[in-house]
Amino acid sequence: MEAEARRNERQYKNALMKLVGEITRLIANEADPAMIVTALRTFADSKAVTEWAEASARRMVTGVLASEKRSWRMAASSSMKGRAIYAALRKELTNTPVGIAVNEIVANNSLLIKTVPRDLAAQFSEYALKMTMQGVRPEQIAVEMQRKAPQLAGYQVRRIARTESAKASSALKQARSEVIGCDWYIWHTCQDERVRGYKTNPQGGHYKMEGILCRWSDPPNPEALFPYPGGKSVGPYHPGGIYNCRCIALQVVALEDISFPCKAHIHGKIVQIGSLNELKRLAAA
Repeated sequence: MEAEARRNERQYKNALMKLVGEITRLIANEADPAMIVTALRTFADSKAVTEWAEASARRMVTGVLASEKRSWRMAASSSMKGRAIYAALRKELTNTPVGIAVNEIVANNSLLIKTVPRDLAAQFSEYALKMTMQGVRPEQIAVEMQRKAPQLAGYQVRRIARTESAKASSALKQARSEVIGCDWYIWHTCQDERVRGYKTNPQGGHYKMEGILCRWSDPPNPEALFPYPGGKSVGPYHPGGIYNCRCIALQVVALEDISFPCKAHIHGKIVQIGSLNELKRLAAA
């Protein structure tokens, strides 16, 4: 599952990097900073970019949807509720929650993709004003803009690919869970030094969320659950629901499949659960 998530992210990034190439070519021969800014704004609002952004976002969602369906099938095959899950999966394309999630993800990502040239135009407009006030010649400003464009746009593209592919995965899992009627999942991290909360990256509590049972209807707040000096809560969210998060949700098809004892997030707290009956009792309280 982790490998598929990384592959989806990589494919989305590679697709979006084509936008960086187009931006670089667009401003390559322009010596006027004001014209560079105008060209980027016009490019961002063009029909061609709008259509390309939507197509790229839809391809990403299609890949994530296929990956998530495979993970559900794997979970269902080892669950006592496998037959019911299979039947529901066959009908999911006509179910409203999944369809709504797909359309929302495509729409949001299309807008995000278009912010790359638009944000670059805003940065360059401010930069040109600052440099002009310092007496730098316009052609020198333009050259510096051309030098910076691939790096600035590339950074934004990589962040979009990393964050949005993870958010898409989480949103589609949640939508499918509503269709199937499975509310629980296990928070799973990449288990490396880049995970939030690891001793070399103490910016959040994701590392400590590893293996914790959670519910789609009751998202946890890792920063509040595992506070750290200088940390700030951004509210509750699911795996992949915050910028640069690489965590994933491992779907629990049936509560009977859970191994006890385990830790679970229930009503804003992490609790030790000894049995299925205890889990049901605490969750219903």
